Amino acid sequence: MKGDDFQKRKTKKDKAKRNFELYGKFTPKHIRQQEELQRVHAERVDNSINSTSTTTTNNHTENTSSKKKKKDKK
Repeated sequence: MKGDDFQKRKTKKDKAKRNFELYGKFTPKHIRQQEELQRVHAERVDNSINSTSTTTTNNHTENTSSKKKKKDKK
């Protein structure tokens, strides 16, 4: 018969429920965006730490050499 192969319709609520069960509060697109932002932020932090330590080392070296020069002038 024609009505024997009836299936329940897939409604918008069914789709929303399924997506929430699979992905939670956020969609896969938003999760990828958040991961990308975290990666970029981590790179910026690493770069700022590296540049700060390099600058500090350079300043220390310059200060040490300038002190030696001042002692030599006296």
